[in-house]
Amino acid sequence: MDYFLMARDDWRIQTERFVELLASEWPAVKLKLIPDPQDNHAVEFRLPMKESMVLGALNREGSAIIYYGALRDCAEFALWYQSVVPEAQPFLLFDEGYNCSIELKPETTAEEIIRALGGGPSTS
Repeated sequence: MDYFLMARDDWRIQTERFVELLASEWPAVKLKLIPDPQDNHAVEFRLPMKESMVLGALNREGSAIIYYGALRDCAEFALWYQSVVPEAQPFLLFDEGYNCSIELKPETTAEEIIRALGGGPSTS
């Protein structure tokens, strides 16, 4: 299932800054810059994590990330991203059908994300 991580206001991240932060946290990430200005994505990434390969992209505007992988890995990715943006910046994480969502705050946990996105109680 695809997940969307989106700023709740006009905040944006520059592609270069996103790439720098992602590569700094996860040196094994594979990045592909998308030079075509007509493409919706500015950069695509393949991120090996504990339970899955998280595949995703930052949109051209720098306002949203679409990605997918194991739910726990996706939750961990969302928490990392929340930790590297300005603390006062509200983010919304939701599934592709916008059936489930959670507003991310500095105190949000992976367990809360998993429950909110339909993963039920975690067993780990």
